Amino acid sequence: MNLILTGLRATGKTSLGRRLALVLRRQFFDTDQLIEQQIGEPIAQYVDRLGWDAFRDIEHEVICQVARQRDAVISTGGGALTYARNVEVLKPAGVIILLAADPVTLARRLERSYVRPPLTDQPTLEAEMSTLWADREPLYRKACDVVFRVDAETETDNEAADMHAKVSALLAMLRPFLDQP
Repeated sequence: MNLILTGLRATGKTSLGRRLALVLRRQFFDTDQLIEQQIGEPIAQYVDRLGWDAFRDIEHEVICQVARQRDAVISTGGGALTYARNVEVLKPAGVIILLAADPVTLARRLERSYVRPPLTDQPTLEAEMSTLWADREPLYRKACDVVFRVDAETETDNEAADMHAKVSALLAMLRPFLDQP
C-alpha cells in the first residue's frame, strides 16, 4: 500500500515524505520533481510558457506512472489531488494523508522559501494561502484517509528533532494502515 502525501504548499510533503520513506525503507517519489525531470525545466517556467492546463496534463501522466508503485511514499503537488482523475488513480492502492496547517503559518514558511508561481490573483502570500485553503480543503478532506496537522514548529529551530517528532507522530497515526496485510 502506497502512502500518498498531499496538502498546500509548504506543508512539508517532500521533506516529511523523504524521511517517512527512509524510516519505512520504502521508495520515495516526488511528483513535482518527476515532472521537472520529464519536462526538462522548472515547473514555474513551464507554467509561464504553456499554462496551468498543460502542467496539469503532465502531472496526471506522472501520477499514473507512480500509482503503479507498491509500498512507496509519494509526495504530490499541492493541487494534484484537487482533481478527481488523480484521486481515482492513486486511491485504490494507497492511503492519502492530508498534511494540514494554518494558511498564515504556511505563508510565513513560503516567505523563507524559493519563489513559486502564484496560484491566485491575491495580493499577498497570506491571502493566497487562505484562499487556496478555502478552495481546496473540502476536496482534500473528501480524498484523504488521514489528516495530519503540521502547524507546529519547534522553538529551538532544531529541524532534525522537529522532523523526527513529526514522523513518529505520523507513523503512530498510520499504524492501522501499515498493519494491514
